[in-house]
Amino acid sequence: MNIRYLDIDDLIILRHFHQGIVNVSKVGRLVGLSQPALSQRLRKLEGAFGEKIVEPFGRGIKLTEFGERLSKRAADVINLLQQDI
Repeated sequence: MNIRYLDIDDLIILRHFHQGIVNVSKVGRLVGLSQPALSQRLRKLEGAFGEKIVEPFGRGIKLTEFGERLSKRAADVINLLQQDI
């Protein structure tokens, strides 16, 4: 995994997916992006990593195996950044 393609907003987006929110519109609202803008950002990340992060599932999406690993790492990084030093 090459994390240099991630910025803090990407980490926050991925953390929301890790927390079980699998609705792109809902995650978009939480981070202040429209559904198309968030979908575009996910495609950019998928292109940068060369791996699919999400895949269609019913009427929504779900994380791929790679997406699960990436979102867990993102959540871990956010948690570390939020700890008192």
